Amino acid sequence: MYMRDKAGRRLDSFDVPESATYSDMPGVAVAGQAGSIAHIVDETGAPSRQFLAGLGKTHPKPLPVKILQPNFIPVAGGDTQGNLLKGIANQANKYAMGTIIPTRYPGTGVAQVAADTRRSGSTALCLAATVVTGTHSDTITGKTYTQVRDAAVRLVRESADQHSVNRGGWGGLRDSTQTNNDATASWQAAQNASLVGAAGWLLWNVLTPETKVCVQRMVEWEADRFLDYRVPYWKNLAGVVQSAGDTKSEEVAWNASILALAISMMPAHVRAVDWMSRLVEMTLASYSREADVSDTVAVNGASPQDILRGWNANPDSTVVNHGLIHPDYMVSNGTSLLGIAGWSWTAMNSATPRCVDRGMKAVYTALATLNFPSPTYNAPGGTIYNPDGTVYLPQGNDWGTKATYVSVALFDTLARRFGWDAGAATPAATWEALHWQQVADMQARYTDGHTYADATENSEGIAEEGVAHRVAMALLTHCAPGIRRTNAVPSIVIAQNRKDIL
Repeated sequence: MYMRDKAGRRLDSFDVPESATYSDMPGVAVAGQAGSIAHIVDETGAPSRQFLAGLGKTHPKPLPVKILQPNFIPVAGGDTQGNLLKGIANQANKYAMGTIIPTRYPGTGVAQVAADTRRSGSTALCLAATVVTGTHSDTITGKTYTQVRDAAVRLVRESADQHSVNRGGWGGLRDSTQTNNDATASWQAAQNASLVGAAGWLLWNVLTPETKVCVQRMVEWEADRFLDYRVPYWKNLAGVVQSAGDTKSEEVAWNASILALAISMMPAHVRAVDWMSRLVEMTLASYSREADVSDTVAVNGASPQDILRGWNANPDSTVVNHGLIHPDYMVSNGTSLLGIAGWSWTAMNSATPRCVDRGMKAVYTALATLNFPSPTYNAPGGTIYNPDGTVYLPQGNDWGTKATYVSVALFDTLARRFGWDAGAATPAATWEALHWQQVADMQARYTDGHTYADATENSEGIAEEGVAHRVAMALLTHCAPGIRRTNAVPSIVIAQNRKDIL
């Protein structure tokens, strides 16, 4: 069902549950039968916020959708790269089980989870990733498989339950302007929900029926937010800066991550084709360059020339964020959208849409070959990727001196699996091993599994959880079956995805 304002603009959408009753919400008018599209308004004709509160209390069921747990190929003994990822992920889990969970989520941890779902989602995803890929290590973590699995299940349960569409107050607004200025809303809610939702999907077979409902409703809610989303751009079609010093590539990518999750997790959903159509537009826009606005070659049924209303990257595939040419944001698609799309379709034996990594080969090539001369850029100048595995920062990194490694390492894993390194002088696998080893070496300095020495290395408030979520995405991508691609239109993509699971 859709909530609309007086002008008829869609603000909220819900599946009407069977035997839905809203008698405890005076003034709310619901038009529509179970499973239909309906309008929800109050006595003035305005969208009813009472519906949101009442919906959370009654826990109505979403439309029945077949959801299967994804499958992965375990890491073999001779798999050098897989075992490097296994070690890093288990070290991150050691820190999670020994420090993060006991200090931040003692007891039920509901209040803290609701206030910080990026942290809980990242932690749950890494715990779940080692469970489903068969890479959990009792020796490294000091915890059993069952303890790690149950901790992940608990974080998923409490995080999803506390989403605003269920019982709690976190989550993004269903507003096509996406201002998200409500006190309980988060402008990064879609990314947070994709982390929690992905962890839940990985553990689907061991979740309780109630938790499954909460996870599904959370993913549906956040995905539906983008059915009327106005895609933001750094520059408009006239080349005028719309957001000084702040590319919108990362923002669009993290919002698109929930669509990628929703589609691959629920291809049988009634709105899957709509989600797929929105995913195509958002992925084309995320790392768009000026030349792309005249590109007529269709990607999953959409021509960039027809879709794009601006661009978010420079002609050389660098992006500007925080006022800097920022390597972290050049690869941020990997830490959000592609961190999900890198495994979510292929783990279901489905073909991955071409749109999800459009432009990423150019970005990956720039990391290794684009020269930044000094003194225009920081001394000594050069390329972002150095042969010794260190990373050069042309204008510095306001997150810290070591913050970039785990992000580029994940991007390397994605590049290897997607083949972005085709024709490159140095294979992605070489860079991948060098950069993940940098992360492993940082972890090796400590006995509790954490990575960073202090804020000078990484000042982000969730720095350690950031390692967990990135290595989890890399491990899942590494262990997913072979990637197949499709350039079919959205309806055909979804039809084939449904055939793959039904």
